[in-house]
Amino acid sequence: MNWIHAGPSLTAVRRACMNARRTGEIRADIDVEQVSDYVVGSVLGRRALARSPAPISMLRHYLEGVLGVLDGLRRHASTRGGRRSGKVHQVVSR
Repeated sequence: MNWIHAGPSLTAVRRACMNARRTGEIRADIDVEQVSDYVVGSVLGRRALARSPAPISMLRHYLEGVLGVLDGLRRHASTRGGRRSGKVHQVVSR
């Protein structure tokens, strides 16, 4: 994915954030533009890391951090430590 392809994704993520904020799925105080940039940047970063010679543990740690930030956006942030780890393992399996 290059920056040209990130444009439509960024628009879609912004729209999704605005809808989620409006419906109360995420906190009302989030900066939609900042969160959207973070989400799209995280996808781009994950792609770069996945193609690198970095160890799989690094990719897992990266995704744990991203999921932790996204969890914190919820109106009632949860602490799903163990379940989150399982999701990361599924996403990271190469």
